[in-house]
Parts: sequence; structure tokens; C-alpha cells
Amino acid sequence: MAFSASSPFIVIAGPLPPPVHGFSYITQEMARLLAEHHGTAIIDLAPHTQRGGIRYHLRRLRLTLGGLLPLLRHRRKTPRAFYVACEGNLGIVYTIILSLFARLLGYPVFIHHHSFGYIERHSALMSLLLRASGAAVTHIFLCPEMAQRFAIRYRRSVRFQIVSNSAFVDEVSGRQKPGIGERPLVVGLLSNLNDEKGLGLFLELLGECHRKKLGIRGILAGPPQSPVEREAIRNACAERGGVLDYRGPVYGDAKDAFYGDIDVFVFPTRYANEAQPTVIFEALAHGIPVLSYERGCICSQVLSHGAVAPRAKPFVPFALDWLERQIASPEAFSRLRLDAQAAFKEDRRTARQAAASIFVSPPATADGAQQRKAP
Repeated sequence: MAFSASSPFIVIAGPLPPPVHGFSYITQEMARLLAEHHGTAIIDLAPHTQRGGIRYHLRRLRLTLGGLLPLLRHRRKTPRAFYVACEGNLGIVYTIILSLFARLLGYPVFIHHHSFGYIERHSALMSLLLRASGAAVTHIFLCPEMAQRFAIRYRRSVRFQIVSNSAFVDEVSGRQKPGIGERPLVVGLLSNLNDEKGLGLFLELLGECHRKKLGIRGILAGPPQSPVEREAIRNACAERGGVLDYRGPVYGDAKDAFYGDIDVFVFPTRYANEAQPTVIFEALAHGIPVLSYERGCICSQVLSHGAVAPRAKPFVPFALDWLERQIASPEAFSRLRLDAQAAFKEDRRTARQAAASIFVSPPATADGAQQRKAP
């Protein structure tokens, strides 16, 4: 593919599948999108081995040091830039090594953030990364809220671009299904199933729906994270008697069937590092309104296409109230579904444009430097 003289050559660093998880998937899709508009070189930082232990970290270190070679090899290309998918926790060390080396070689550095972990809590390693990458670094955040809270947390002015994860979720052709006035409403949860991701609250909500005789059914999908969750799911299926359908892990057509069979996606996550879950965008792409908890960028994801419970509010009564209002207004709920899908398509279009232009568009600025008393 031919590129314009002003199109920078991008050295891309981050984990690629396998295994497939949110971080590696977004990095892979970002690399594919950038390759449509730029010349690129890839530094795959995925160790493709079991996490933890000395061998794992030695493998990570070798991959990181090996990533210095492409930066050296392409240092004379003009214009050029370095894009790195930011690690979390101790993995920030590897991002520091690459970002510092790229900066010393004169690359403009772009750091793509995927976690609220070091925004919810101060990270000494993140502070070190900010010093290593320099004041001219451009940060890529998932939503404006993420950018502002990052600037406040680290008490500095931050240059940034916004690229929503909606850019990397496929559109779905519209499919008509019977209105909820003609059949029971179906709620669903798809995730790695544990209490942090809302399993307990989902089961509690379904139990309250059953107790109040609302006629609401539930579908669960995803792998249980321990024998405790597996037993909880087994017991709930036995107690609910046909009201709860557990489908296990779903991929491809089975995942599409899951979304096709539900009316409301219930995602009461309390995961501390939650940022901008792709499952919420997948639900919206299918025209499925979302019930969730206030975490990360979720409020700006859902907007008016569902409801988001404040952190301090009990989720189950909040969700019950919203579901009862939808059952009472089936025509309004049908419009809500259509609006959710249309809004996702527009969000995805603008997000892909933003992703393609981050290296040529002027960054915005979030100023947290004056907020010295910020938590």
C-alpha cells in the first residue's frame, strides 16, 4: 500500500494473540487499522506462555529487549512514531524500557492506556513512566473522563487523544425480533464469571425477578473462574427451573446467538481496573440496552441506551426498577433498542477515524497540574 509523505512510519509494541483477551485483541486490531494508513513494524510482547514465575518474566524481558532492535532499525525514517500498548502493574516496567529508548532515539511516543487500575490508585511505576517518556508524550485514552482523571491523579498537564474501543467492535446488521409485550423479557450476562464481574448480582437480580413474578428469564455465558462460581451457577439453574440458561464459554456464532436471544445486557461489574468493556459495545452493536455499574468509562459508553447505577447505590433494586419500567412500555423499549444500535454505529465510525488520525491530529490537553489536593 502506498502512503503519503506526511504519513509517519509507526513502530507498534504490545501483546498480540494468542491468547485472545481484551488487551491482546485491541492491540491486534489497532495494529491492523494503523497498517491501513501507515507503514508499520510490530514488536509482539506476548510471551505466549503461562503467567507468573521467573521464566515468565525472563521471557517478557527478552521480548522487551528484543523490541529495541526494530526501534534502532527504523530510527532514520522520517516522519516516524512509536506506539506502545501500556501494561499494568509490574508490566509497566516493560513499557518504561521501550518508551525511554524510543524517546532517546527521537521518536514521538504514543502510550495507549487500557486500565483504570493506576488511575483509581496512584502507581509509582506510572509516575516513573511519565518521567521516562517526557513531557512531549501523547497519551491515548478511551474516553475524556479517563484523560481528566489521569491528569488529576498524576497532577500534571497531559497531551492526549481519545480512541474508543468501539473502533474495534464489528457492526451487526439489524434483526427484528418480537417485542417484549409478546413474550418474556430476557436478561443476559457474558463475561469471565465471578463476583467482580457481577455474577452474584446477576443471580440475585434474577432471583428477585422470579420472586416478584415478572416473568423475566436469564441467560449466562462465559467460563466460571473457580469451583465456587461453577457451584453457584449449578445451584441457580437447579433452583430457577428453566428460568436460567447457562451456555458456558461462547465464541463466533454462539456469541452472536447469545446476543440475539437477550433483550437487556446486565453487567454489574465491580472490577477495580474496569475501563471500557468491549462486551458492552458488543451488546450495543446488537441493539441490546445495557444495565451496568459506574466504573471506568461505562457511563459514557451506555449514555441513554440503558442505565448505570452509581457506585454507592445497591444494584439489584436499581435494576429491578428500570426493568419494570421497560416491561410497562414495550413500544418505548423497542425504540430504545433501535437507538442503541444506531448510536453504536456512529460511535464506531468516529472512533475509527480518530484511531487512524492520532499521529497527524493535534492532541488535546487535560490539566491536573493545579489540582494539588486531588486524591
